[in-house]
Amino acid sequence: MIGPLWGEKDEAKRIAGWQKVNRYIADKAYVFPLYQQVQPVVFKKGLKFQGHFANFVLPQAISKG
Repeated sequence: MIGPLWGEKDEAKRIAGWQKVNRYIADKAYVFPLYQQVQPVVFKKGLKFQGHFANFVLPQAISKG
C-alpha cells in the first residue's frame, strides 16, 4: 500500500492514499506503541461502546445509546 505512494505525483491521490494506509494500520493494530498507559473504562447508562479487537478505547467507538 505504501510503495506506490512514494511516486504518486497527484497530491490529492497521495494524501488520500496515506489516509487509507493510516486507517488500515489503526484498524488492524499492526503498529504497537512503545509507550503505553492505562486506559480505564467506566460504565454509564445511555452510552454504547464497541470494543476494538486490540483492546484499544477509540473515541469514535463510543456513542449515545
